[in-house]
Amino acid sequence: MDPNNIGPPSMWSNPDWWESIIAVFVGACGLIAWVMKVWIINPANKRADETRGTLVKIDSEMSKVAEEVKGIRIGMESINSSVHSAHHRIDEVTHRITRIEDVFFKNQ
Repeated sequence: MDPNNIGPPSMWSNPDWWESIIAVFVGACGLIAWVMKVWIINPANKRADETRGTLVKIDSEMSKVAEEVKGIRIGMESINSSVHSAHHRIDEVTHRITRIEDVFFKNQ
């Protein structure tokens, strides 16, 4: 070896060195991918599952509330119809009383 040539050998003169660099690079990429999976992807998936469960609960609660509102709306329509009918009957009674008063007071 030449003492002036310090550093790694040329990749063309020693192909095993180039393969070692590729192996280290691939290994480092694999390690980085594993770290990302453990520290980023798995917690994100867990939070997504928790959020999905929460959304399902909210959806079921909203369905219950929608059914209650529908029932209340039907009840209000029934009450409105009854009030309208009662108002009409009261108007008829008022008209009859007015006619009776007119007849009674005219005859006196």
